[in-house]
Amino acid sequence: MVINMKKLENKRNIRRRSVIFIKWLPLIVVLAMIFSFSAATADESSEESNALVTAFVEITALKVDEKTLSIMNDVTREIAHFTEYLILGLTSWLAFTTLSIKVKIKVIFLSTFCVLYAISDEIHQYFVPGRSCQLQDIIVDSAGAITGIFLVFWLSRRNLRTKK
Repeated sequence: MVINMKKLENKRNIRRRSVIFIKWLPLIVVLAMIFSFSAATADESSEESNALVTAFVEITALKVDEKTLSIMNDVTREIAHFTEYLILGLTSWLAFTTLSIKVKIKVIFLSTFCVLYAISDEIHQYFVPGRSCQLQDIIVDSAGAITGIFLVFWLSRRNLRTKK
């Protein structure tokens, strides 16, 4: 009987660790992806966004001049910044569901963490050839992350209310 209890406890520990790993892995992947995107040179980064905008223009058969194409490229880059950090906010919330933290503290901590990561990301870009550290990107990144955090917070509160 003692052996069976130890096996059961061991299985629970393995399952618990697996759940923790599965919930933290997306955050680690997103952090690595953001770092990787920031490590791209200015030419590489511009090439990626230009390719995306060009593909969109070709698929939709839009007739656009160079100025419009440039604006579309800038908007695409801002949307990409916002979206990658929105995903950071979502995955950070998922990871922190493994910890017993009050919701208000979690929201404040995760928001602070994501804003600090956005700042560190821009500082990182400052040292990449052709890239720079821009306050506008920090603001857009932070807005994306905080939107992701509050979206999950709102959905979780909503789900709790509907279950009652």
